[in-house]
Amino acid sequence: MRALSFIEFVNLDNGTAECSPELKASYMVGVGLIPRNMVKGLSELSLIFLYKDHVNQPFTPELITKYFKGWEELSNGYYVAKYELKNYDVTLNRRDKSCCYEKGLDTYWFKFPRTLDDFITDCQRAGIELEWRDV
Repeated sequence: MRALSFIEFVNLDNGTAECSPELKASYMVGVGLIPRNMVKGLSELSLIFLYKDHVNQPFTPELITKYFKGWEELSNGYYVAKYELKNYDVTLNRRDKSCCYEKGLDTYWFKFPRTLDDFITDCQRAGIELEWRDV
């Protein structure tokens, strides 16, 4: 299932421009953030806060392979960590607090992500699709 940024999750609707608590609950169950038996009785606001807590965790390079499907860690040194997915590369530099996203010949530089949501958003800006790992 495609990884959504926090803003995308909040605005998740069923095509009618009305936010859908059922759609949010289904998404959270689908990505393994809550068990199906816990959905009943959760308000839309509760679902939003649960998702916020997940994507607002401090970013570390290890989260790439922990949460996202298909990524391979090429190196993870003290200063630089490098990850690859098909024709996408992500190089995280802890020393100068930068992150390079490469998709084919296109290269994008952003600040080192502070949160998991920052990483998801930066990948989207670079045209890199993230898929949550199967649970």
